[in-house]
Amino acid sequence: MSHSKKLTLPTFICVGAQRAGTTWLYHCLKEHPEIYMPAHKELRFFNYNYDEGIESYSRNFDDAGEREVIGEITPDYYRQQYALLRIKEQIPEVKLIFILRNPIDRAFSQYQLYCGTEYKEMSFRETYSTHPDLIDWGKYGEHLEFIYSHFPKENVLVIEYDLLKGAPEEFLRQVFEFLNVSQDFKPTNLTKTYNKVIYPGAQKLLNFLGLQFVIDWIKESPIGGWIRAKQKKKNFDIKKQDFDYLVKSFSEDVKKLESIMNADFSHWLKR
Repeated sequence: MSHSKKLTLPTFICVGAQRAGTTWLYHCLKEHPEIYMPAHKELRFFNYNYDEGIESYSRNFDDAGEREVIGEITPDYYRQQYALLRIKEQIPEVKLIFILRNPIDRAFSQYQLYCGTEYKEMSFRETYSTHPDLIDWGKYGEHLEFIYSHFPKENVLVIEYDLLKGAPEEFLRQVFEFLNVSQDFKPTNLTKTYNKVIYPGAQKLLNFLGLQFVIDWIKESPIGGWIRAKQKKKNFDIKKQDFDYLVKSFSEDVKKLESIMNADFSHWLKR
């Protein structure tokens, strides 16, 4: 679809996955002098705000200036086919970044976010049984198959969360190479940790009230360390029966992913 030259649209979008380091990536990319990232990480235009029109979306990138590499991160997109189709229609040449995290770990991390909200009394089993999206979000083979059927493979960077955790500089180098920007840049956020779960219910309320800075201050302070240590003792471990159930839930999709990527992901399904 052709657009007026006045419209500025992303040249790349990180489409997922949730709970896979996308907030960290946003802050690192935002620092790169050759890359423009909007003021807010998750614009959610192609899934929830599409009725506002492409011109409205474009205004998020008005301050890009001379920068030609423009990005957006909304980690819901990868599992919402209608959002991906809208992206393809509006920005057919866009590059996509898709971060893969062990689907069992990812599901449990999502559960930890649910704790402290309206689901705080629910066990992990009760949560994934009543909220199948916890499992669906981790079916990367299925989602990647759809992405590859609509976007050229050379325009899609699939990269692992394990690399982000173990070698963040190499992770960013690969991302920068994919985006064709300087690979030597080292952001100050390189070793920072974002979105660690600290009293999720309180986080949700403070976010709603526009007090995210309070959360950030707590996380950086000794208080944050104390809260994390306290919460780590609160039964935040996957029980064997839940692990076994999730292994069965993901096994076929992991095989599909291995076939698509020509890589081994069997370690995801082992304790």
